[in-house]
Amino acid sequence: MRPTVLSTAALAALLSPAIAAPAAPVPAPQCPGVEDALEPNDTCQQRMAIALGSMGGLYVERGDADWFEVSIPDGERLVVECAYAPPFAFSPGIGIELRDPSVSCDFVAAAQLALEVNPVATGTRLVWSNLSGAARTVAVGIFVTDNSPQDCFTYNLSLATSPDACAGMPPDALEPNDGCGTAAPLVPGTYTGLTVALEDADVHAVVVPAGQRLSVDVAANPGFQDEALVLWSDPANCIEYQASEALTSSGSGGAVQSLSWLNDGPLTRTVLLEIRHPRYGAPPFCNDYDMLVRVSADPCFLEDVLEDNDSCGVAKPVADGTYPALRIRPEDPDFYRVRIQPGATFRAQLDFDSSEGDVNASLVAPGLHPCVFDPFGPRLDLAFGVGDIEVIEYTNPGPSVLDAVLIAVMSTGAGGQGNVCMQYDMEVTGSAIIETPIGRAYCSPAVNGAGTQAFLGVDRVPVVDDAQLTFEVGGLPVGAFGHLVMSPRAASSPIPVGAGRLCMGAPYYRILPTLSAADPAGDSAMNLPWGGLPVPIVAGSTWSFQHWYRDIAPGGAATSNFSSAIELAFQL
Repeated sequence: MRPTVLSTAALAALLSPAIAAPAAPVPAPQCPGVEDALEPNDTCQQRMAIALGSMGGLYVERGDADWFEVSIPDGERLVVECAYAPPFAFSPGIGIELRDPSVSCDFVAAAQLALEVNPVATGTRLVWSNLSGAARTVAVGIFVTDNSPQDCFTYNLSLATSPDACAGMPPDALEPNDGCGTAAPLVPGTYTGLTVALEDADVHAVVVPAGQRLSVDVAANPGFQDEALVLWSDPANCIEYQASEALTSSGSGGAVQSLSWLNDGPLTRTVLLEIRHPRYGAPPFCNDYDMLVRVSADPCFLEDVLEDNDSCGVAKPVADGTYPALRIRPEDPDFYRVRIQPGATFRAQLDFDSSEGDVNASLVAPGLHPCVFDPFGPRLDLAFGVGDIEVIEYTNPGPSVLDAVLIAVMSTGAGGQGNVCMQYDMEVTGSAIIETPIGRAYCSPAVNGAGTQAFLGVDRVPVVDDAQLTFEVGGLPVGAFGHLVMSPRAASSPIPVGAGRLCMGAPYYRILPTLSAADPAGDSAMNLPWGGLPVPIVAGSTWSFQHWYRDIAPGGAATSNFSSAIELAFQL
C-alpha cells in the first residue's frame, strides 16, 4: 500500500482529544491487510512524529508494529494508553515500549526506557517521566506481544503528560549515576540520604573479588511497592524492565530490601548494582533511602588448611592428631591419604553439628576400590549414620603397609535444608604417615570484624632454610596488617588476647619482617626471613605459628585477632 500523506489539519483531527477512546467497545479487529492512516511506521526508524493527544481506529499486527515519535517536556510524566478489546480478560495482547532514538533505535540496553506488556481491563498503559533536565524526544512502539493468543488488534491511542511531583528532587551525594552506562564506582560502606525516582535510577559499579560475597541492604520510608535492588553483570544486559536477566535481585518489595551475590569464579568481577523505583503504587514515584554495602569473604567458600584436597589425585596425607575447623560443601568433598601398618588399627572420628547437615565418610584402598564415595560400592569401611559423630575404623589384616584414602562428604540432610557448607573436626589415630605437608593444624580461630575466621597453612613440607616455604592465611579483613608469631610450645587451651585466641605457650616470638596486609580477597602470604628470625630454627625442631593481625571489635574499637595455629616439624 502506498504511504498516505496527511495534511496538518488532518493530523490535528486525528490527534484531537475530541475523538478520545469512545465509551462504546472498541471495534473488533479487521486484520490482516488493513493499514491505518499513519502507516508506514513499522520500525523505530520509520516512526511517525505526533503530538500529545488521542487518536482512534489504529491497527497493529504481529510482526508489524507501530512506532511514533513524541516530545516530552522536562519534569513531565508521560502516560501512554492503548485501548483495545483484549481477547480474554487481562490476557496478553498489546505491548508498549519506549526507546531513546538519540542513543539507538535498536533493541540495546542503553536505549531502552520503559516497557509494559501487562494489560488492564481496557488495554495496556505505560507511565514514564522525563527527569533529565531538558525536553526529550522519545520513540513509542506499539506491538503484539509474543504470548498473545490473537495476531492483530484495533486500538485507540492516547498520549498525555502532567507535572511529575519528583521533578524538583535534588540529586544526592552519589550522583551522577543514572544508568548502566554512567555507573559510579562504589566502595563498601554506609550511605544515607540517597534519593531515587522512577526514571532516575541509581547504578553503581562494585568490585567483588573472587570468593567474596556482596551484600546490600536498603531501608526506605515509605517502602517500595516492588523490588528495588537488581544486580547486573555488565551494561549490555542492564535493561531496567528485564530483571530476569540479572545476576540476582531483592525479589520483593518492602521498607527494607536486601540482595546477596557470591563471586564464585576465579577472577575479580565488577558488577552493576541498580537501585530503582518500581512502577507500582501511588505517586509520587520517588523515595529517600539509606544503604549498607558489604563485600566480605564467604564462610562457605573459605578453604581450610588442608585444601586443596577435592579429589583422590590431590588427597592430603594426615598423621595422627586433631584437625579442627575443616570446611566442607556438598560439591566439595575432602580426600585424605593415610597409611596403616600390618596389624594396626586406623581410626578417624569426625565431629560436627548435625543441625547444619550431615557428614559421612568411607575408607577405600585405591588399588582395590574406586576412589569415590559410594555407600553401596566396595570399600574398607563406611560411616553413614545419623547424629553428630561419624567413625571410620579399620584393622589392616595383611602382611604389608596399606595405603588408603579417607573420603568425607556432606549432604544437607533433614536437619540442614538449604545449608551449603559446614565445619567438622577430625581426630586421626593409627596413620603411619610421619608428617604431612601442612603439619598439624589446630585451634579453631575466633570470628573477626569481617565476619570470617582466619586460617593459616603452609604450601609445602617445612625444610630449614627453604626460602620458598610460604605461609598462607585466608579469611582476613581486607587490608588488615599482621605478622607471624612463633613458639616452641602449643598451648593446651586457647588464651584470650584481644578479640582472638592465642594457641601457643610461652615463650612467644614476633617475626616482624613478615608484616603484610590482606589483599581484596582477604588473603595474605609471607615467607620466613631465615636471616632475620628472632631465634634460629634447626632441623628436627618443632614450632607452632599463628598470624596476629589488626581487627575491629563490635562497636568500632581497634583490637587484634589470631588465625588458626599450625605446628611444623622442620626437616633438613
